[in-house]
Amino acid sequence: MTGSLLERDVADALAERIGTCRRVDGGWGYRSKCESFAEPTALCAIAMSLCGRAEPAMAGCRWLAKLQRDDGGVPISPAMTEPCWPTALAVWAWQVTDARAFDANIAVGCAYLLRTVGKPFPKDRRMFGHDTTLRGWTWTSETHSWVEPTSYSIIALSRAGFANHPRVLEGLRLLRDRELSGGGWNYGNTRVFDSMLRSFPMCTGVALTALATAGVGDSHSPTCDNPVRELASASSPLSLSWSVIGLRSWGRLPDAAEASLTVQAERVIRGAPAHYAAMILIASATDRAFKKLVQTSNEPVSLDAVGRASFEL
Repeated sequence: MTGSLLERDVADALAERIGTCRRVDGGWGYRSKCESFAEPTALCAIAMSLCGRAEPAMAGCRWLAKLQRDDGGVPISPAMTEPCWPTALAVWAWQVTDARAFDANIAVGCAYLLRTVGKPFPKDRRMFGHDTTLRGWTWTSETHSWVEPTSYSIIALSRAGFANHPRVLEGLRLLRDRELSGGGWNYGNTRVFDSMLRSFPMCTGVALTALATAGVGDSHSPTCDNPVRELASASSPLSLSWSVIGLRSWGRLPDAAEASLTVQAERVIRGAPAHYAAMILIASATDRAFKKLVQTSNEPVSLDAVGRASFEL
């Protein structure tokens, strides 16, 4: 597959939907008439960049740059200076859209991520199934580490050349530890008391993308049977899109992906939030554009450095 997973008219309609929802300040909100927020703006900028619409992508990236704090963190909106979990998504958007133009923003954003840590606490295997001492990244400061913000940070930092940095290596150890025994990931807890928890398609896709972008070697590539099965249960645009992105990051594309993306695209075109349309565009990008999304110049990460792991799903 070299072309988009969507027919041209469908992809164009998604891009038009994103363009229609853009705010006058250059950003995007969670709803069409909502003020601009960092997460949807970053995702929409990435999507517009991948489909060749440079002007709105650059406008979104400039909005994110204006939002960035002096310490490098990117808060969720101009009205809320905390939390700064969208920093990694903003860095990713700058990297994909124009790394040279936003080099300074990327540098201070990565510095912020490298000094940001989740809050560990003593292990209690009776209550939790994961290692609570590992420090990844958080949704908000002074809280525990979770799979999605950790994965976003690994993606942004790996693309910036930090895949073998101790913080990223610890983040990879965390992802290994939070992997569920039956395969895949959820928000970041494997067990509560005696109850084993199930995986979520979106979280699994985000984690797979992080592992691939970090450069986990081909000899340790994941078996993707469980994520392929999960794809059938991914009934929302975000879950489906992240599932496809994660699997494509490892060179796997289920036969059902194109049809499923088309069904979701047709629903989104009729009036869903812009970042839903953005995620479908990102997931369905051409091979050339998709490589731009997950490209990395890192040497393969040594799994000996993160603890021997198969990452089998």
